[in-house]
Amino acid sequence: MAAPSPDGVVLLTQPVHHPIDESTARASLRDDLRSLPYRGLVAPVQVAMADVGELPWPDARRATERFWRDELLPLLRGNPRWTVAYFGAAPIPLAMLLGHLIGSWRDVEVHQQHHLTRDWAWPPTAPPRPPTVVVTPHGLPQELVPAAGDAVIRVTTWHRIDPEATRALVPAPLADIDITLDRPGADALATPADVEAVARAVEAALDAVMTLRPGVRTVHLFAAVPVGLAFRIGTLISPTKHPNVQTWQYDRNAATPYRRAIALHDESPTLTAPSADDRAAADALRATWRDELQRLGDFGQTLAEREPNAPWTEQLFPHLTEVTEAFGNGWKKLPTLVKAALHETTLDARREALDGGFEFDPDARVWRFDDALLARIASRVAADGARRQAGRMFLLHEAVHLVAHGLTTATSRRVGRFPKVVEEIDHQADVWAAFHDYAFARHHDRGGTNDAPAWFRALIDGMLGTFWAFDDEGHDLQRIQVRRLNRYLLWYWRRLQLERARSLADVARCFAERPWIELAGLPLSVTEERVLYTLAPHATEPLELAVLVEHRLCRVGVTQAHPLGDLAAGFRERDGAKIQRVLRGAFDSVAPTR
Repeated sequence: MAAPSPDGVVLLTQPVHHPIDESTARASLRDDLRSLPYRGLVAPVQVAMADVGELPWPDARRATERFWRDELLPLLRGNPRWTVAYFGAAPIPLAMLLGHLIGSWRDVEVHQQHHLTRDWAWPPTAPPRPPTVVVTPHGLPQELVPAAGDAVIRVTTWHRIDPEATRALVPAPLADIDITLDRPGADALATPADVEAVARAVEAALDAVMTLRPGVRTVHLFAAVPVGLAFRIGTLISPTKHPNVQTWQYDRNAATPYRRAIALHDESPTLTAPSADDRAAADALRATWRDELQRLGDFGQTLAEREPNAPWTEQLFPHLTEVTEAFGNGWKKLPTLVKAALHETTLDARREALDGGFEFDPDARVWRFDDALLARIASRVAADGARRQAGRMFLLHEAVHLVAHGLTTATSRRVGRFPKVVEEIDHQADVWAAFHDYAFARHHDRGGTNDAPAWFRALIDGMLGTFWAFDDEGHDLQRIQVRRLNRYLLWYWRRLQLERARSLADVARCFAERPWIELAGLPLSVTEERVLYTLAPHATEPLELAVLVEHRLCRVGVTQAHPLGDLAAGFRERDGAKIQRVLRGAFDSVAPTR
């Protein structure tokens, strides 16, 4: 049965490298589409072609996904019989991502700009003609190989892709596939049927990898193709059927000619817009945090008046020598609260979506938090007092990042490339914030501070709830950054340590010395310059913990006392209680006796 004729056209342009005139694009449509109602949408992200090597792929990805969620998806849902006409001047990975988001469930018409005429229109093809090119795949799998590993697909309609260059990046792939044309060239794809023939060849190659190489975790796709073809390939990559597809961007100025770009199946910030209830919860939390910001500013000025020249430890605990001496000189170089300058900042009521869920505007001295992040925090942290504390901890943590660590919007760009450094400054900021919040509670005579170990255990519970809000997308986690998992391990372990603390001085000594704990055995991957664990239900390597206990290396393997498979499951399911249970067995096995 023939597909029904479309009722309208979504004129989708992706002008990353140069503008695409909407009237020119519409004039390039087929005759039967040009007369239909249409709506023009312009995908975000602009960067000169010469600068694409420095494009921050995570930011570009998030911007493209927000555009899909907020603009394109509602339009497609509201007009189920409209076709999508795509016009792109974009990097291959971004074009492929946009196509992947649309998927194969919607009819698409792909247009490509001719290199010589600069025209976007296809030549007349009534009746439809067969492809004018011969597409040839080389290296398709022929027999079943169940081993685990990665695969490579090189697809080119123009410039040759050097296999040695890709093998330097993906050595010993389980499948090494080339898809080429009989007559490659800049404008070799002369008809829509030519585009379709190449796109279907890539789909068939992915199907072959899925069927005959079931252990492949990632297919690395290197493409020297027109932008329109990249978009069409993206629509045919199934998020449920095919392995994860890692795209690469060609960069002639780089030491190696390809730069890792976007992995299409990776989790990203949720594509579900916040509900009315989410927005209401976010508004309430935003107002609460605005109050706490004011109180923190006032508290910082009070401390400065009381002990103006003292380090932060002596400002917080002027008569508690055991506490202040627990923190060495390195800790005391962190700023006092008044130098963190929270009293000079405000919290904005605006609700627009933000990269990472929040930002600080240094010119306006304004904090901004989006609805999605605040709603997730509200769902994880229920009590009013705990929500207020979560806001104070968040603001204190980020303030010391700004003032002490110099972690600004500019310096945080691609900072995920340095996971060990980020782990350390996060730990410093967490500890500094925790002791300031304890002193804040003492200053305001809030209950529970006399039992300092119990107070700090409750604080850690709240901190972990806030951490999970960043990883809670409503479904099991498939992958997690190694540095994020390490941060969870550190604080779950420290909470166990605090069960043996008897005083505030014990807590200070515990916090001043960072726990060193690592998990090994989960599959590793690198995406967008971040190192991630795959939280597979069945790890291919034995799971093992390493813990540094009083300068002694302790290795903890899988036993009845510490089933580390449950630890991976706890992270996958975002189940803090399960994580704590497994770590308790490990802690009791290696921690010194009381």
